[in-house]
Amino acid sequence: MAINKALEKEIQLIRKYFDFLFKDDFEITSTKYDYQNFGNWIIALQSRNEIVRFYQDRGEIYALIGPPWASRSLDDSQHFFDLRIIVSFLEDSESIKIGNTGKLNNQLESLAKIFLNYYTRITSIFNDESFPQVEEKLKIHRQKLLSNFSPIFKKKD
Repeated sequence: MAINKALEKEIQLIRKYFDFLFKDDFEITSTKYDYQNFGNWIIALQSRNEIVRFYQDRGEIYALIGPPWASRSLDDSQHFFDLRIIVSFLEDSESIKIGNTGKLNNQLESLAKIFLNYYTRITSIFNDESFPQVEEKLKIHRQKLLSNFSPIFKKKD
């Protein structure tokens, strides 16, 4: 796979902070750099157990995680969940830690620490044949978190 030259720094930092993923046979499978929209980017990694997509949107870094059979299209986020929502689900918490701001390396380092702490549990969710049932619970949890965050996300009866 050809690596977008504009993402060399980002890839280097992902390899540094998420070395545990590469040690577990993750490979970079695709990248996308958007010159027109604030320099937003996506870097996708995949192993036999799951897919991880790192993306930057207006200076904030996110990690989305999905099952290994999910779409490879970077424009399709069906079956993917933000790391912070997954952690909140695993902890049975009704809040998420917001704060993906600051320098790129600080954001990636922070996400890596969180991911590493939950890595085994996250992998078991996405590599399990019961994922469709867990996915429904994750969707409900995500909706509850969003509605707590802002009234515009509340479902109308």
